Amino acid sequence: MRHPHFPHAKIPLSIDGPARGALSYAFAAALRGPADVDADGALTKGEIELFVRKKVREISDGVQSPQVSPLGQTEGVIFALASASA
Repeated sequence: MRHPHFPHAKIPLSIDGPARGALSYAFAAALRGPADVDADGALTKGEIELFVRKKVREISDGVQSPQVSPLGQTEGVIFALASASA
């Protein structure tokens, strides 16, 4: 399925069905695990931010660059990944 705003996207922008915006897609993808760079089963703000920024730029061919607020603290677990607790 082609996304109306990103027809040249290298990846499909759907999450369990309907097409999503680049930010929604990237955030949902992060929560599925690839943002966990240290493989500790938990996601920090810093890990999510790095993954989402990179993925949105990739999807939008550099047109979009999300900003994250509040600035500052990047450590501390925000989400524990389900696969880590299973």
